[in-house]
Amino acid sequence: MRKVLVKEGIITNIIVVEESTKWTPPTGIDVIDLPNADIGDYWDGKILTKKIPQPEPADELALLKQQFAELKAKVDKTAADIGELKKAKK
Repeated sequence: MRKVLVKEGIITNIIVVEESTKWTPPTGIDVIDLPNADIGDYWDGKILTKKIPQPEPADELALLKQQFAELKAKVDKTAADIGELKKAKK
């Protein structure tokens, strides 16, 4: 029988145990029947909430590069604006 192990509301493991098995989980671990649960999902005692998929590292790197380029463009524009203001004051 498939069981999920839940610690502090997070599904930490999935195990298969026989009905006749006498097994006691460690303190602080709940054993629950949740057929659609995956490791990392959340269980509040009534509602199963699926975990949010994390971006692939390559996607994350591309996103960071894009954000960096956008910030650099803003910094460069601000520096140019400051330069123009200094010229105008002279």
